Amino acid sequence: MNRRTSEEDAVDAHVEEQRAGAHPLRQPGAGRRLYAAGLVVQLAGMVGVLAAVVHPALTGAPELPAVVAWAPLLSLGVQLVGHRLCARAWWHVPLRSPAPLPDPVDRVFWTVFALAVSATAAVACFAPARPEPTLVWSLAVAVSLLALSPRLERPGPEPDADPTWRTVVLLLAVVAVLVTAVLAGLVSPRAASVALAVLGVAVVAQRAWLRHRYR
Repeated sequence: MNRRTSEEDAVDAHVEEQRAGAHPLRQPGAGRRLYAAGLVVQLAGMVGVLAAVVHPALTGAPELPAVVAWAPLLSLGVQLVGHRLCARAWWHVPLRSPAPLPDPVDRVFWTVFALAVSATAAVACFAPARPEPTLVWSLAVAVSLLALSPRLERPGPEPDADPTWRTVVLLLAVVAVLVTAVLAGLVSPRAASVALAVLGVAVVAQRAWLRHRYR
C-alpha cells in the first residue's frame, strides 16, 4: 500500500482550494488590482447616486433637481463598467467546475447595496423636499434590472456566480422602495401592486431560464 506524504497532501489541498473557487482578491497581481478597481468604480457610482438623491432632500431644497429623478437609471452605466472590470479579473483565476458558484465578496457587496438603496428611498420620500414619483420608479427599475441580470461578475468560459443572493436582496430592496413610496403618498397601492406582480413574473421567467441553462 502506498503511503501519501504530507507534501502530496498539501499539493492536493491547494488544487482542491483552487477548484473550490479562489477569489481574485486572494490572487496577488493583476486579478486583485482589476477586481479592486471594479469594486471602487461600483461603490463610487453608488455613492454618487445616493448623494445626488439624499443631499438636496436633507438640505431643505424646495424641490429636487429634475436630473435627480433619472440618476438611478443613469448610474447603470457606471455600475456596468465596474462589473466589467471585476469580470476581467476572473481571467487571472484558474478555471473551476462548470457549476455556478456562490461568491462571498459579491454577497457582502449586494447586501450593502440593497440596504443603501432602501435607506435612500426612506430619506428621499419623507424629506421636506418631496421628490417626484419618477425618482421612485427610476430607482425601482434600476435595482430590478440589476437583480434580474443573470451574468454580471464573470466572463465566459468562467462559470457564473450563483445570482440567487443578489436577486433576493435586490428584490427586497425594490419592495422596500415601493412600500416606502406608498406610505409617503408618492405611489398608489394599486400601481405598486401591479409593479410587484410584473416583477414576480420576471423573476419566475429568470429562474426558469437559469434552470434550463444549467440542466
